[in-house]
Amino acid sequence: MLRQLGGAGSLGYGARSFKSMEPVKAYPGSDSAGEKYESHLELWSDDQKRAGWYKKAGEYWSSQAATLDGVLGGFPETSEPDLRESRRFLDLLFRSPHPPERGTVLDCGAGIGRVSKGLLLDRFDVVDLVEPNARLLEEAKNQVGPKGDRFIASSLENFEPELGRYDVIWAQWVLLYLTDADLVAFLQRCKKGLRSENGVIFVKENVVIDGP
Repeated sequence: MLRQLGGAGSLGYGARSFKSMEPVKAYPGSDSAGEKYESHLELWSDDQKRAGWYKKAGEYWSSQAATLDGVLGGFPETSEPDLRESRRFLDLLFRSPHPPERGTVLDCGAGIGRVSKGLLLDRFDVVDLVEPNARLLEEAKNQVGPKGDRFIASSLENFEPELGRYDVIWAQWVLLYLTDADLVAFLQRCKKGLRSENGVIFVKENVVIDGP
């Protein structure tokens, strides 16, 4: 069963939501260097392209300051509105007929711990954070403090959640960095990391409302 809650452009998917999905349609296109491909599948079958994709993301975050301004791309004023809507969204879920437990939550791509500190710590007993950039993760330890349980240094494409540990897995503004195949594999691993059928994987990403 698919459970979709609230607004703010976010979806919460329960453990029972993951069933076989229709194959994604493939369309021809080109990469940022102008090289043409018959489909995204052909693009990501190139190991060098895949490695380059992750290398660029790593270089970008290594160049950003471990501050609110740095992790929000120079728009720190977006933090509180974002957290406010996430609180409303999460509280709506807790009032649903089959809410998740408020035990352990995982913050994926946690950065400096902005979401953990501003949202998750107040609503869950235990918070784990996973973040590939060691410098950002170190700042997350300072921001979250002793209320954070595990600070895990790992990229999401390589991360293996502990089986059955989590009531909620929160992935915000981070899944766009994964290739298509790595994203599907990551979500499948996350499903195994949920404690029960009422466990929820939250996905929050920016979307384009209007465009060509």
